[in-house]
Amino acid sequence: MNTIEEALKLQEKSMISDIIIAIDGHSGCGKSTTSKMVAKHFNYKYLDSGAMYRAVTLYFSRMKIKPEEIDKIKDELENISIEFKYVDGNQFTFLNNENVEDLIRGEEISSLVSGFSKISDIRETESLLSSNPGPINKLSDHEISFIISS
Repeated sequence: MNTIEEALKLQEKSMISDIIIAIDGHSGCGKSTTSKMVAKHFNYKYLDSGAMYRAVTLYFSRMKIKPEEIDKIKDELENISIEFKYVDGNQFTFLNNENVEDLIRGEEISSLVSGFSKISDIRETESLLSSNPGPINKLSDHEISFIISS
């Protein structure tokens, strides 16, 4: 460090790298669109909790487990791994190493997701993310778009 100014800039950069921005709101209000734009502008990572809920829903749908089967859900949570991968600036959702981005956006999953997203055992399971993107250890009762500094 040559100057106090350089030290302050490094400290500021360090503080900025720990920022997580969460945008909460009703379905369809523009959370994802806004989050993606902010993340791109600041070169942050974008995490769509709705995609996590949808991936979990796809998993349980494939296992033919219904939202009211809480014991089965608890037993299966440890078998779920969700990862987000970025290709050319676009986020893709992987469920147990399978790219499910298109599958989780279909009408079948859309019609089922609310039943699973309200289950507290699912919302409180940070282990669903195979590479934890930051200090997010509980998902909201609603879909939230997270923006995480790189």
